[in-house]
Amino acid sequence: MPSRQPAPNQNVAGMLDIWLTWTGNADMDLVWTTPNNFSICPFNGSAVGCAQTSPDGAVASIDSAGPNGMESVLFADSYPPGNHIGTAQLFNGVSADFTIDMKLNGNVISSFSGTLDQQNPELIGVVNVPASSGGGGHP
Repeated sequence: MPSRQPAPNQNVAGMLDIWLTWTGNADMDLVWTTPNNFSICPFNGSAVGCAQTSPDGAVASIDSAGPNGMESVLFADSYPPGNHIGTAQLFNGVSADFTIDMKLNGNVISSFSGTLDQQNPELIGVVNVPASSGGGGHP
């Protein structure tokens, strides 16, 4: 039986979690842009064009504003497959080491990390998220 591919802009079943974590005396922000060009920001959606929820199922969940923090965006039931764009931004502080992990149905499918500072306050990564074969949950 041939595999069924979702139509463009159609969500598929599954749990997708995105986590930004950092160490250092800084405040960082996560901006997650879906393949349907919706930007989700846990930091109260204060950026222009950024919201805490999206029509394609993303929900901003955790906003940390201090040293050694974390922020996250979750797709609880379904997500749009395709190229997702993750951005780590240094909002406040001198520098911080960070990691962005993406989990599909509890399994890490992508991870990228780096160091942000005043000269390099932003890092952007693109992840192609495949269609999932079914639902899942938090690990």
